[in-house]
Amino acid sequence: MRHKLHASNPVIVRKSAKLTGSCALLAAFLLIFFAVITPGFSQNGQNVRLEIHGLSKSLEQQVLAHVDEIPAIALADIPTFTEKLQNTAAKSLQAIGYYQSQVTAKHASYKSDSAIALYVDAGAPARLRTIEINLSSNDDELDEFNREVRALGLEKGKIFDHGTYEQAKATLLKTAQFLGYFDAKFTRSQVLITKKDNSADVFIDFDIGKRYSINQVVYKQDLYAKNFLQRWQTFEATVPYRASYVRELTVNLQNSGYFKKVRVVPDLLLATNHQLPLIVDLEPATENSVGIGLGFATDTGARLKSNWLRPHTNRHGHVVESNGSVSRLRQDLSLSYRVPQHRNPAHNSYSLDIGLLNKKTDDTYSQLRTLEASEHRLTKNNWRRDIFLRIENERFDVGETKDKINLLLPGIGFSRVKSSGGVHPEKGQFFSFQVMAARRDFFSDINMSRVSAAAKWLTSWNKKHYLITRAELGALNTDSFTRVPTTHRFFAGGDSSVRGYSYQQISPRNDDDEATGGQFLTTASIEYNRYFTEKFAIAAFVDAGRAFNDSDDPTRIGVGLGLRWRSPVGPLRIDLAHGIDDNNSPYRVHFTIGPEL
Repeated sequence: MRHKLHASNPVIVRKSAKLTGSCALLAAFLLIFFAVITPGFSQNGQNVRLEIHGLSKSLEQQVLAHVDEIPAIALADIPTFTEKLQNTAAKSLQAIGYYQSQVTAKHASYKSDSAIALYVDAGAPARLRTIEINLSSNDDELDEFNREVRALGLEKGKIFDHGTYEQAKATLLKTAQFLGYFDAKFTRSQVLITKKDNSADVFIDFDIGKRYSINQVVYKQDLYAKNFLQRWQTFEATVPYRASYVRELTVNLQNSGYFKKVRVVPDLLLATNHQLPLIVDLEPATENSVGIGLGFATDTGARLKSNWLRPHTNRHGHVVESNGSVSRLRQDLSLSYRVPQHRNPAHNSYSLDIGLLNKKTDDTYSQLRTLEASEHRLTKNNWRRDIFLRIENERFDVGETKDKINLLLPGIGFSRVKSSGGVHPEKGQFFSFQVMAARRDFFSDINMSRVSAAAKWLTSWNKKHYLITRAELGALNTDSFTRVPTTHRFFAGGDSSVRGYSYQQISPRNDDDEATGGQFLTTASIEYNRYFTEKFAIAAFVDAGRAFNDSDDPTRIGVGLGLRWRSPVGPLRIDLAHGIDDNNSPYRVHFTIGPEL
């Protein structure tokens, strides 16, 4: 196989008009100058190429990894360079266990270039004959070290590789540091190569020493109470050292939202009797965080969103947060007071929320006021569980009904999102379930129970083909349906429901052809995306669904094509859809921005 060594192109002088005087002198100077400074310049203007014979592809690559790094060289220095090249090739093979290699080199000059040919006989490799690894320690618990030794990759009969040997030593040191054996050291690390029988004997004596323990965690800040900060620890105050404790505490504090910078380090200078403190340097987040965002969807039009967060309400980590959004069909404002729980405060909390919501469609209007107390918890299998008690006061107008309803709604909800692939997931799942109820004899104007569930699945293959399916179910049980507020009735149609139909226009209708909402809901969708570049894809989909009171009510179906763009602000979807159950239905454009799950 032929490989060209790095060499500068020869200087080419083109014939031109006759030079006289100072111009000729300058040209001569430049020719001499470039001849001196150009490393690959040679008198005959030839390039140098390398040929390697006699090696397998993997061994050839091993040699090239070393000789390709040699800088450009003039042809006059080829004899000296050839000798060095032979030695370099032989040493590169020794690094992977070939100590019996024979390398010869030949140089030949041709009319247009020059070549060095390496003829290599790798010989028989040295194989591991003896592997002796001795661990010594003042501690009895060496199970983790023994597991690491078994996974080091040093096995009798295998070809000896210096890289594997050095990696084994590095793994032992890394394990010692991870488990708090900060005084660990090698008292012997030796490899004996016997060329006569092509064998390698490895001897490693590793003095692990005594394990350090964490005796306290020192938080360097004055803003929060110590018992609040200790909630983010996954370990007790006194425990044998483990690097994962440091990493977990760092990540938990960084993700808490309370701090701008977090640094957690063991302080060996303060260690006594193999007991050391963890020092936690904290820089609090800004006292007030304000965010403003813009969005757009076909159903709601342009949308302005705002958020205000104050994480420093008191020393116990209580948080005040406000959210608001304004669009053509919906305006809402909420204020939340959140108290982190003692266990897993990153995900578990109590909250008190006040909310205002105005919502209008072509056929309905609602003005809703809510007050809710809730508990939020992440279960062991990573489901988010929300238990709540909500007070609702709603004025609504739907069809010919105008009413004002007060409800006291206890309820529970579960949800979970799992995905892989980052911002643009390649696989993922979303599930949610919620049930709530109201009774006249429990401070409510009507009897009502409501159940809803939703699911979405995403899968992909070859990073080009994506399949997305979703489904939604809902049921409402009441003896006074005409008095049920619009926020609890079911509607279908729109960007995230059945495309090809207007927002919430799939519904039972009154004599004036106004959507009045249904007691039941079923929707489903299947969509295929094909990426033809890294960021752009075409989509084809079929949606189906209905909101209904009677099981005989028809299911509406929408079909269409779309364009997908992985934009800097998030996935963007543009769809052209048609409702095939309505011959008079126009083609509708649906535009959304937001995460897939």
